[in-house]
Amino acid sequence: MRQWYSDDYRGFQTYFDAAVENVKSIPEDTDEDVKYDWKDKGIDDLCAFFEEWYAWLPDVPTGLNYIQKFS
Repeated sequence: MRQWYSDDYRGFQTYFDAAVENVKSIPEDTDEDVKYDWKDKGIDDLCAFFEEWYAWLPDVPTGLNYIQKFS
């Protein structure tokens, strides 16, 4: 993923930077378990997020938490 970013493979860096630049505020009523503020995050934050998600012990509630954090 870092290589894709550094090479801007298929616009990966361009699209990622635009996405985090335009992050909307997290709604106030969002459960703390699913909050993850992507504002001003970089490629290292994205990689760490996916590495944590990859290592998590699968169960439905926390799996859905990761999906909500990512979105």
